[in-house]
Amino acid sequence: MGVSLAAQRYSPRLYSHSLLGAIVWSAIVAAGFLLLAGRDSPRGRAAAATILGAAVFSHFLLDVPVHTPDLPLGPGAGSPKIGLGLWNHRLAGIAGELAVLIAGGVLSCAQRAPAAAARPWRPRPSVWHS
Repeated sequence: MGVSLAAQRYSPRLYSHSLLGAIVWSAIVAAGFLLLAGRDSPRGRAAAATILGAAVFSHFLLDVPVHTPDLPLGPGAGSPKIGLGLWNHRLAGIAGELAVLIAGGVLSCAQRAPAAAARPWRPRPSVWHS
């Protein structure tokens, strides 16, 4: 059962999951953070807004290897579409998801406070009071 061209033409996904849509959402989140952020230093707010915008944009980057070629570059049904279709290959998809999970865990552990570096797997006192 296919989806009609009319339904595809007006699908919100054409905008929300497009490259252009990802850029717009990233800018909206970054700008929203700058508007709502407290009185931190302007440099710190700009850095945080950049990180938040990049995190939102990373959704599109992580969707490209997983989706079939259905992610549009721009708005509209006629826009070129990209995607590598990893979700058609179950084991490869699971391996990719696990690789991202493990990489995130390694990055998280690497960012621990220097005092905790000597004992990286023991909870920090600021989190667990012993």
